Amino acid sequence: MPSEDAFGSDQGPGFRDIYWRDEILQLMFWLGGEGLFEDVAPDDLRRFLETDPGRLEERLEQLVQEGYLDPSSGDGRRYRSPLMPRWDFPSSPEFD
Repeated sequence: MPSEDAFGSDQGPGFRDIYWRDEILQLMFWLGGEGLFEDVAPDDLRRFLETDPGRLEERLEQLVQEGYLDPSSGDGRRYRSPLMPRWDFPSSPEFD
């Protein structure tokens, strides 16, 4: 994944916003599908995304304002997407 500096000068802020929205939501979908995280904190995402910690938090807040994410804890430090399916894997005696 490219860092903030990887974008050319002809690619404006709108392009970057769409790029990072896609990256964050895609990562959240993957983490949920793999059963790793149903809701995420910025540090959970930073393991996979190369971006400034403060900028990532700004992006997450922007996604909340746009309706893509909801804060999932009282302190606002964890997020979940209302657009993502809730992963409810059935229990199987084979794996218990």
